[in-house]
Amino acid sequence: MQTRYYRLLDYFVHIVDCGSLLGAAQHLNVSPPVISKALSDLEENIGHTLIIRGRGNLELTDAGRYIYEQSQHMMTVAAGAINALKTPPRDIGGNVGITLPSELSLCWFPEVLSVFRKLQPNVNVSILASDESTDLVKIGCELALRAEYHLEKPITANPALCLALHLVCSPNILPSGKVSSKKLIESMPFIGFRFRTNNWILQGVHRTTGKVHKFKTNPTVSVNSAIYGKSLALYGHGMSLVLSPSVTRELQTGELISIAQSHQFGYVKLRVIYRDQYPSDAAQVLGNFIESWAPEMPERLD
Repeated sequence: MQTRYYRLLDYFVHIVDCGSLLGAAQHLNVSPPVISKALSDLEENIGHTLIIRGRGNLELTDAGRYIYEQSQHMMTVAAGAINALKTPPRDIGGNVGITLPSELSLCWFPEVLSVFRKLQPNVNVSILASDESTDLVKIGCELALRAEYHLEKPITANPALCLALHLVCSPNILPSGKVSSKKLIESMPFIGFRFRTNNWILQGVHRTTGKVHKFKTNPTVSVNSAIYGKSLALYGHGMSLVLSPSVTRELQTGELISIAQSHQFGYVKLRVIYRDQYPSDAAQVLGNFIESWAPEMPERLD
């Protein structure tokens, strides 16, 4: 592909993403006539109208929608290739905002951040803890750490970014005597999550047979954060499904216990996403660090 065509497609993607020719010009730091001519040249080369220009909004034609989807994919692949090999300078500076689930922001990310700041002391990181997917543009964050649930352990390039889920409760509410996992789960109160539609069903994979079992639960309290669920479990309100890093101390002290240990209740795979195709050096170096994170990384740098 000629460089000129790549530039035209890049301009077109920005026009669509920004919602206007003026917005694209401001984002790319070029004059509006340059953007307008780029769109005209692209339409002339393709032989199709790509955008129907109206008052206050842009409407993509079928051809425009196809070109946008293909171009966006091409830009993403190209940006990924460049960013994968790009080595930022050691002492970069700047501000970067990241949003991630509240449970991770309290029990997992502080350790990651402590090592990162020793490597990049001039990068200022702001954190927005949120348990719902948010628009990165609206909240002003350059990158997000998304959590994807898997019942069985997913294949991932970095096992450190795959966190196990534990079903825990206070030992004070356990029934006396030996009870099967099925009866235990179905008889005890369960702390559910508001955003899950199947709150009354809990799935687990038997560690020996590999068979998937479905357990009916009795949600008595609903929360929008696993941290709240853990806190309620500590007070004996019921069972809670939480990430392994968030209960390490409580399991060691016996304040919480892991129940139904014959089953595994899934994993959360962490994935870094960026707001823009071409993130700043500060965002890129933080994202790369998270993706390469390993808990055994040295705290002291030689």
